[in-house]
Amino acid sequence: MTQQDLEIILQILLLIIGLYLALFKSYFQEKGKNLATLEDIEEITELVEQVKTTFIKQTENLKANLQFLTNVQVGIASEERNAIIDYNLKYFRWLNLLLDSSMKDINTYDDNELDKYVQLQGDHYRDFLDSETKFGFVSS
Repeated sequence: MTQQDLEIILQILLLIIGLYLALFKSYFQEKGKNLATLEDIEEITELVEQVKTTFIKQTENLKANLQFLTNVQVGIASEERNAIIDYNLKYFRWLNLLLDSSMKDINTYDDNELDKYVQLQGDHYRDFLDSETKFGFVSS
């Protein structure tokens, strides 16, 4: 190889290095930046997905708690309504017994008949008082 061949090879190498520095270096730097950005995006996406999953779990928890509380409130309202109905039923049963019965229908000389009548009134009155306590009244 001659000196001239070495100079040509050297010039070609310098040209390649110059092209590399001019073109490929910026290309690879940009590729590196893009790769770093892609990794950052992947990390951010993973964090967003974690936050979203946590949010969904918390939302589902809140929905379940709300559903439970709603069911409890509906149950309480139903029990209150049933207590009111029971209270009125037993009150009017007792009141009707007092108003509809007269002593002329009862043999006042028969202690058993009088005891049954008094027992029936007492039973109805106790039923009324029991329902009154469920309804929330305080007996006087």
